[in-house]
Amino acid sequence: MENFYETLGLTEKADADEIKKAYRALARKYHPDVSNGGEAMFRGVNRAYKVLGNPESKNDYDKTLRNFKAGTSSFDAYTADVYELQGKQVERVINELFKQMRLTRVKIKQNGRILIDLPLGTATAITVLGFAFAPLAMLLVNMGINRFFQMEVTNAVMESFDKAMRLHNDGDLVEAERMYKKVIDESEFFVPAHLNLGMLYRQRGETEAAVRCFKKVAELAPFGQLGDMARENLEALRGF
Repeated sequence: MENFYETLGLTEKADADEIKKAYRALARKYHPDVSNGGEAMFRGVNRAYKVLGNPESKNDYDKTLRNFKAGTSSFDAYTADVYELQGKQVERVINELFKQMRLTRVKIKQNGRILIDLPLGTATAITVLGFAFAPLAMLLVNMGINRFFQMEVTNAVMESFDKAMRLHNDGDLVEAERMYKKVIDESEFFVPAHLNLGMLYRQRGETEAAVRCFKKVAELAPFGQLGDMARENLEALRGF
């Protein structure tokens, strides 16, 4: 699997500003109008930035890269990002997440019970402006959970994938296909979308399209649950 951080000459801990700075420098260096024979490098730099320059696709790419290096993969790796926090930390964390802009929803749980479920912008407004003179951190304290709780944060890609699965389960394959393709267009490293789209094509008897999807999964996630499912489907389709 290609490491886009290495393409940009960065470590995997690079932040958004470092990624943008490295991209701009390399794009100038390898631009076809400047370099001689640097077109391939220019395309590689642009592809890396297309993925890493978008908070949603970067989030999914980072998960896929970690799974690849660890020799594993699972659906759970692509669910909501979960943070173990104390009440006093929530304002700092939500404001930091809000800087990424594309994160869309925050749920705060304790012992599996949802205590707060808000759009991220609303949660941030509460922490910044206060709500009835009680910022979100104080609301948590007043609810008696100022110690340990979980915060789940989702983004638009994840919400689109959830919608696609609901449509798929309801039998609306045309609309489900459109939504899976939307997810992949926005974040090509959201591996479960490739797998589910392959399942949809197999369900409709579109073998060639299904094989392409399963091969993509096997390329991005050759190990673990997702890779095993892709290979099992490819094996089942062999000879058709």
